[in-house]
Amino acid sequence: MRIVLSIVAVGLIILGLWLIASSAPEPKPELVAASQVIAAPGRTNASPVMLGTALLVGGVVFFVLTLRRK
Repeated sequence: MRIVLSIVAVGLIILGLWLIASSAPEPKPELVAASQVIAAPGRTNASPVMLGTALLVGGVVFFVLTLRRK
């Protein structure tokens, strides 16, 4: 059982690192005239860096707790 939980924890760590790495800075868009800009509502979604960090930390904590269990 401990092996399965360790594999799940390592999977969470890898997924977190992948999300952080996939959020590389995108090239800046070309500048447009101010008259062509349409105001858009703010983003309400979490960024991949935040999700990746949460998965990374959660995976590490889960891994440590799995190995500490007697």
